[in-house]
Amino acid sequence: MYGKIKRKVAVGDTIELGMNSAVELCKYSKSSVTTILKKLEKLGLIDCIQKGKQGRHTGRASLYRRIA
Repeated sequence: MYGKIKRKVAVGDTIELGMNSAVELCKYSKSSVTTILKKLEKLGLIDCIQKGKQGRHTGRASLYRRIA
Protein backbone atom coordinates (compact mmCIF):
# COMPACT_ATOMS: atom_id res chain seq x y z
CA MET A 1 0.00 0.00 0.00
CA TYR A 2 2.86 2.37 0.76
CA GLY A 3 4.17 1.88 -2.77
CA LYS A 4 0.89 3.11 -4.20
CA ILE A 5 0.83 6.10 -1.85
CA LYS A 6 4.46 6.80 -2.79
CA ARG A 7 3.60 6.94 -6.49
CA LYS A 8 0.67 9.29 -5.91
CA VAL A 9 2.02 11.73 -3.28
CA ALA A 10 5.38 13.52 -2.94
CA VAL A 11 7.23 13.68 0.38
CA GLY A 12 5.66 16.30 2.65
CA ASP A 13 2.38 16.47 0.71
CA THR A 14 -0.99 15.42 2.09
CA ILE A 15 -3.45 12.85 0.83
CA GLU A 16 -7.10 12.48 1.71
CA LEU A 17 -7.85 8.83 2.45
CA GLY A 18 -11.40 8.00 3.33
CA MET A 19 -12.32 4.36 3.64
CA ASN A 20 -13.66 4.03 0.09
CA SER A 21 -10.82 5.96 -1.53
CA ALA A 22 -8.23 3.89 0.37
CA VAL A 23 -9.88 0.66 -0.75
CA GLU A 24 -9.93 1.87 -4.37
CA LEU A 25 -6.30 2.96 -4.18
CA CYS A 26 -4.82 -0.24 -2.78
CA LYS A 27 -7.42 -2.91 -3.66
CA TYR A 28 -7.54 -4.37 -0.13
CA SER A 29 -10.54 -5.15 2.04
CA LYS A 30 -11.96 -2.48 4.34
CA SER A 31 -10.95 -4.40 7.45
CA SER A 32 -7.29 -4.65 6.42
CA VAL A 33 -6.94 -1.01 5.30
CA THR A 34 -7.22 0.37 8.83
CA THR A 35 -4.58 -2.00 10.20
CA ILE A 36 -2.22 -1.21 7.31
CA LEU A 37 -2.59 2.55 7.85
CA LYS A 38 -1.93 2.16 11.58
CA LYS A 39 1.17 0.09 10.80
CA LEU A 40 2.46 2.73 8.36
CA GLU A 41 1.96 5.39 11.05
CA LYS A 42 3.82 3.28 13.60
CA LEU A 43 6.74 2.82 11.17
CA GLY A 44 6.90 6.60 10.66
CA LEU A 45 6.14 6.58 6.94
CA ILE A 46 2.91 8.59 7.14
CA ASP A 47 1.39 10.90 9.74
CA CYS A 48 -2.32 11.39 10.44
CA ILE A 49 -3.12 15.10 10.40
CA GLN A 50 -6.90 14.93 10.79
CA LYS A 51 -8.95 11.95 11.87
CA GLY A 52 -11.95 11.23 9.68
CA LYS A 53 -15.51 11.10 10.89
CA GLN A 54 -17.69 8.10 10.21
CA GLY A 55 -20.92 8.56 8.28
CA ARG A 56 -22.23 9.05 4.81
CA HIS A 57 -23.15 12.72 5.11
CA THR A 58 -20.26 14.00 7.23
CA GLY A 59 -17.92 14.51 4.29
CA ARG A 60 -14.78 14.35 6.45
CA ALA A 61 -12.11 11.84 5.51
CA SER A 62 -8.77 11.25 7.21
CA LEU A 63 -5.86 13.41 6.08
CA TYR A 64 -2.40 11.88 6.01
CA ARG A 65 1.00 13.45 5.32
CA ARG A 66 3.76 11.43 3.71
CA ILE A 67 6.92 11.71 5.81
CA ALA A 68 9.40 9.39 4.10
